[in-house]
Amino acid sequence: MIKYQQYKHISFDLWLTLIKSNPSFKAERNKAFKEIFQPQAPPNLIDTCIRKYDLLANAMSEKTGKHLNAAHIWALILNELGMDLQKMDESRWEHFNAETERLFFKYPPVLIDIQTPELFKQLTEEGISLNILSNTAFIPGKLLRPLLVYLNIGQYLHFQLYSDETGYSKPSSEMFKLLIQQAGSIRSLQRNEILHIGDNPYADKWGAENAGISAYLFDSKSELLSSRFT
Repeated sequence: MIKYQQYKHISFDLWLTLIKSNPSFKAERNKAFKEIFQPQAPPNLIDTCIRKYDLLANAMSEKTGKHLNAAHIWALILNELGMDLQKMDESRWEHFNAETERLFFKYPPVLIDIQTPELFKQLTEEGISLNILSNTAFIPGKLLRPLLVYLNIGQYLHFQLYSDETGYSKPSSEMFKLLIQQAGSIRSLQRNEILHIGDNPYADKWGAENAGISAYLFDSKSELLSSRFT
């Protein structure tokens, strides 16, 4: 159980802590990628390449503490697939970005625990301030903010920190420093009055504890978030 009453501020990781991807989104995005850029490679190889760089980007951002830009990741994917980046028309990039955004809202991520809005409402009514602290790869913060409003949890968040906007990635001390600073701007508090909850042992738990705040390692596959607070 999370003894949340001892904290004044609770920070949440986003992906695989609060939300998970709609399985149709990645399939449709990959389809759009193939149609727009037309790489000369088998479809299954393209899917494998995208997945490879998705995982690599996450690993690199965690290891370096720096955000890896989505455009750079897609450029690496195209390069590996044999595309000449120097000959790439700028309109293709714009078309792909627009299509990715359209598909993201057509096939939006879903809450892992449908009780999350009620949980956030309860916590804020008890005087606890909340935030999101999330690494991003292909999906930027500018798309996640309206998504969280749509999922009925955005209104309970005092602030949101995304790696593509800060330039830092968890478990970087700089990322957690921003969390501590913004939580402290809401009201006076000590580091031991801040709790960060996430699913990643390194990025979330180690990162938080290294920054001097409390951490709770959460496994959404085996427990519901709301059940940890009852």
